Amino acid sequence: MADSKRVFLVLLVLIPVISLFGEDGEGSSFRIERTLEGERFIQRLFWDEAAYAYRYEVSMEREDAGTYTETLREFREENFIELSLAPGSYRYRIQAYNILNKPSGNSEWIYFTVFPALQPELYSFTQAPSRPSGESPRDFTEITLYGTNIEEGADLYFLSPETGASPVRPLDYTPLEEGARLVFDAESLPPGRYRVYVRNAGGLESSLDITVAPPPSGTPDGASPAAVPGASGGRSFYVQAEYAPVIPLYGYLFNHFGQKFYPLGASLRFGVFPFRKSWGNLGLETAAHWTTQETTFEGAGQTAHLGALRLNGVYQRRLYGELFLNLRVGGGISFVYGINENPQGPRSIFTWMVSAGGGISLKWFVYRSLYIETGAEYIHVFSADVPSPAYILPVIGAGLAF
Repeated sequence: MADSKRVFLVLLVLIPVISLFGEDGEGSSFRIERTLEGERFIQRLFWDEAAYAYRYEVSMEREDAGTYTETLREFREENFIELSLAPGSYRYRIQAYNILNKPSGNSEWIYFTVFPALQPELYSFTQAPSRPSGESPRDFTEITLYGTNIEEGADLYFLSPETGASPVRPLDYTPLEEGARLVFDAESLPPGRYRVYVRNAGGLESSLDITVAPPPSGTPDGASPAAVPGASGGRSFYVQAEYAPVIPLYGYLFNHFGQKFYPLGASLRFGVFPFRKSWGNLGLETAAHWTTQETTFEGAGQTAHLGALRLNGVYQRRLYGELFLNLRVGGGISFVYGINENPQGPRSIFTWMVSAGGGISLKWFVYRSLYIETGAEYIHVFSADVPSPAYILPVIGAGLAF
């Protein structure tokens, strides 16, 4: 199969003699096989046994531009056959053979269609606080799931690993272009950790670990619900601080100081993710970095402060649960402020240059809006002096998302 996220479901067809059923499980008409090459959808066709039947001949044809072409002719002693069919329109019939191995009965052609069954994917959610609903004394909690291939009529439910209670299903379900909006009775969905499951009609399912937050205190009745800070994946703004030493790669600046590692360094980042799609989140961030370098040249102490201001584009993708992958690319300016302690008195210099680079990191939300992030960035400084300097910034930091 070219797309491992698509398998195929047989449309339910009811006939007097031969039936196709659409419930996954033991003894049902289909099952999903997961292999190294992907997922295969195995359909089972079965029919009522004929009296004194010795075996059955199954004939199947596929329609193409109004013409049917035989795709299967097989003898079976059982009253079923298992297949893996591609999407399309088909017809089949069953010929029974008696104990003398003579034809004894033939069904009419049975027509059916194989439709694609989609693999759902959940990647984030937002939560709206509990609120009154009209004149009802009950409070409700609204959860918006973001994802792809969530079919209308899919089975959606929450399970709590902390309480082990029965699945919690929404009172109301509204399909969205990229997800679904769910409304729960607040009493049935108390604050805590849950695993959300979505199961499409074809039997394929996906899950997402979330934390349902308590309603904000002081929210006036009838107030417009807002996204709860800390709702996984629904965070838009973030600010973080990092420890960021410098590992020089090459360049005249680092050759002068002669060190292979500069441990004194820090970074600050401010960012926003305005675009959230099924394939990931897109955002912008500003980053500021500073490090210091010291050496002695001809008996005089020299100190240089290397700084940078950058604007980065950021791509973010959920890997699992609260773990995200971040990819960055951008540019800005780098500057050097140096002080030379010589016998005639200190002398300072200042220069700035254009720089560009990119990086990769992992972000893990450890508690609500609090996260830690670790990764590395490559920065190249464009300078008229040759060779131009470049360095690696290994970073580890913490931040808050809003």
